Amino acid sequence: MSTNGNRGVDRGPFRSATVNQDGLLKVVVHRTPESLMASNTSVNLSGTTHNTGLSNATAALNISTKLTNIQIPIDKTRHVSSPTPSVQISAPSNMSTKLDNSTKANDTSLHPSEALQSIITSDPGKPMICHHFTPGRLGNHLFEYASILGIARTTNRSFFFPNNGQLLGNLKYPPVQNRTSAQLKARCKSAKKKWEKYLCRYDNHLLDLEKGKDYNLFDYFQSWVYFDGIQEEIRQAVTFSDEIVQSATVVISRLKTAYPNTTLVGIHNRRGDLAKKALRRHGYLTAPPEFFKKSMTYFRERFSRVLFVVLGEDSLWSAENIHPVNDDVIFLEPNSSPTVDMQILSMTDHMIRTVGTFGWWAAFKIPGRPTVVYLKDFVKKGSMLSKLYSANAQDYMLPNWIAM
Repeated sequence: MSTNGNRGVDRGPFRSATVNQDGLLKVVVHRTPESLMASNTSVNLSGTTHNTGLSNATAALNISTKLTNIQIPIDKTRHVSSPTPSVQISAPSNMSTKLDNSTKANDTSLHPSEALQSIITSDPGKPMICHHFTPGRLGNHLFEYASILGIARTTNRSFFFPNNGQLLGNLKYPPVQNRTSAQLKARCKSAKKKWEKYLCRYDNHLLDLEKGKDYNLFDYFQSWVYFDGIQEEIRQAVTFSDEIVQSATVVISRLKTAYPNTTLVGIHNRRGDLAKKALRRHGYLTAPPEFFKKSMTYFRERFSRVLFVVLGEDSLWSAENIHPVNDDVIFLEPNSSPTVDMQILSMTDHMIRTVGTFGWWAAFKIPGRPTVVYLKDFVKKGSMLSKLYSANAQDYMLPNWIAM
């Protein structure tokens, strides 16, 4: 087994959690003398081979937690079935949960406001902006959708999205447009074409559109400036479906019940392909352990009781490099649905985000005035990638977010 960073170091107890099929939260405290491996997998520790279930290399304690008047039994046979020190936490599909006051605050009204309705309703009588979603993923498509709505509003135009991407089918308030109209599709095919000049900065030439002409606008539009002035309406426009919100609510409600009077701080740790040498050569960076230590200390000093809820693509790296203090970190295995994962993070109180658009939107979707900390050096200075951003990434990062 290869080791690097903090691997092989006993970093003390940490918690993982799962919601079982009865909707009950099981919390497990692990103490790992070395990286937690999948159960029934053997690993050599100091010359002695142990089975790495919860009995030898991993000493674990299942905590009985009273949730909605139901006592969770201690399960002494519980094994971790993932090669990471975290387990999947998700909502059973057959479970319904009554929203309490804390979770209602994260939901919008049952019907869109008039301001939202005017933004998401396309008037085919106006000149039109067409946009085909890129091959990107959820965070990319959220930027594309929000920015096109913002540009359409600013230029007094209608909009048309010929494809759903990873987003439109998951929205509570999908855009009102006649996508079956052959006439609208034909207008898109004959529309003028315009591309953004930069990847992650505001490009005002996209708003310089010839009067009365339809346009195809291309690319990622990764700047909040495109929808500045209508941010609250955009938050409502990108509200996920009731089913998605309900699944995330189960997780958040159980955590809040298990850890009452605790401030939840979401952490999204984007690594995956960005940690590969090929992308790092272009200027992509990932967050080092020091960033998590500094940003978590920032929140620990401001709240008497805090629980860090960690989601990311590399759970093993996170568990070995994001260190708890007084058992204040819980690792969630990514859900099969990116929308549910993003919704879970957006229902925490505050946010630590590293790099990538997924974490950006999870932070943006948190209601109210959350504190959001982000990795200051998220691209390599002087790289080709860094030239795509405005100075200090001011067109990309929200002004009230804190760089560390």
